[in-house]
Amino acid sequence: MSRSSLAALALCFLIATGCGPSKGYPVSGKVLVNGQPAAGAIVVLTPVSNPGTMDKKPSGMTKEDGTFELMTFKEGDGAPPGDYLVSIIWPGKPKSSGTPKGLSGGEDERASSTDQLRGKYSDPQNSGLTVKIEAKANQLQPFDLKN
Repeated sequence: MSRSSLAALALCFLIATGCGPSKGYPVSGKVLVNGQPAAGAIVVLTPVSNPGTMDKKPSGMTKEDGTFELMTFKEGDGAPPGDYLVSIIWPGKPKSSGTPKGLSGGEDERASSTDQLRGKYSDPQNSGLTVKIEAKANQLQPFDLKN
């Protein structure tokens, strides 16, 4: 085999094995606001090493009891190991405009909802929340946020 063929083969191997998504590990936790479960809050992890990444970020939504499980690409895959900045948004109920549904010119109800945390934890760079995901099942300490 020529050098160029070996180099091409090595490159193909590296692409096939090293350039795909990292293995994820289960991540679960709980979001509380003023000590009460925050049902419907959205938790997103942003890698500390690359906060501007456009890659898929581990995320999850809290259940009625405030618990969540994160996923990156598919349900149950968790998050790759590493240090992360955390952002949390807690969408509120849609604002009522007094206009019956379907008559508002196509306005999406989600566009009129507000963050019940008033954006305090929505920016990962300024939320003050961080976590370290290890190569094992991860049970995070509860995020007990102040509103």
